[in-house]
Amino acid sequence: MLIVVGAAIVSGQRLLYFAAFALAILAILLIGALSFGSSLPIWYAILLAVFVLAGAVVGGFFMWRQVNPGPAPPTLVRALDPATIIVAVQALEKAANEVALQLKIPPAKVRASVFAPTKDSLKIVPQLTVRMNDDPSELSLEVPFGTGVVGTAWKLGKPLCARFDSAKLRQPQPWFGIPADQASKVSRDLRWVIAIPTPPIKPGFAWTVDGLVDCDDQNLSDVIPSLALWSYALGNFISGVDLLPK
Repeated sequence: MLIVVGAAIVSGQRLLYFAAFALAILAILLIGALSFGSSLPIWYAILLAVFVLAGAVVGGFFMWRQVNPGPAPPTLVRALDPATIIVAVQALEKAANEVALQLKIPPAKVRASVFAPTKDSLKIVPQLTVRMNDDPSELSLEVPFGTGVVGTAWKLGKPLCARFDSAKLRQPQPWFGIPADQASKVSRDLRWVIAIPTPPIKPGFAWTVDGLVDCDDQNLSDVIPSLALWSYALGNFISGVDLLPK
C-alpha cells in the first residue's frame, strides 16, 4: 500500500491515489475483523485508520496542487546585449557563407538579417544583419504580416524562398504586396530571398538570407534544409531576447 501511495505522489496520477485509498480501506476492514476475532488488538485497526486519514490528507493536497498549480512565473525577457549580438551575427554570417558556397556565388553577394515581430509587421533588427550596410534606409525595413517573402513565411509558419525579376525590382512600385514606402527601401540589386520563421508554426522571430547574384529556383529550394542547423542556433541565441527595445 505504501508503495502505491509513493508512486501516486511521484507520478501525480489520480488512479493510483484511488487504488491506495481502496487498499487502505480493505486493510482496515481486514484488521478490524481480525481484532474482533481476538487475533489482533483493536488499536491496530485504529492506528491504521489514522495513517490512512493522514495519507488521504497528503494525497488530497497533492491532487489540489495539480489542479490549482498557481500563477505561472513571469517570462523573463533578456536584453540584446553585445555578447548576444556577436554570437548571433556570427551564426548569420556562417549561414550566409554556406548558402554562397552551395549556390557557387561570391559570399560578398549573400546577406542575412533577423526580423522581429511588432503588432502587425516584421521589422528588421539593425544590429543583427550581415553585409547590409550599403543603404541605411534598408535597415529600417518593416514588412506587414502576410506580405513579402518574410511576411508570407511568417503567416505560413514555414520557410519560403522566392526569386525576383531584376527589371521589375528596379521599377518604383511595390512588389510581393509590400507597401510602396517599404518596397522603396529594398535593394534594387536583390535577386532572391530565403525567409525562415523560427521556431516553425509559432515563431518568435524570422531571419532571412538573400542574394545580389541570381540563381535558379531548384538550387534555391535545395538550400533550405541546410539552414535548419543555423535556425536552431539562432533560436538558442536570441529566443527570449528583446530584439526591438524601445
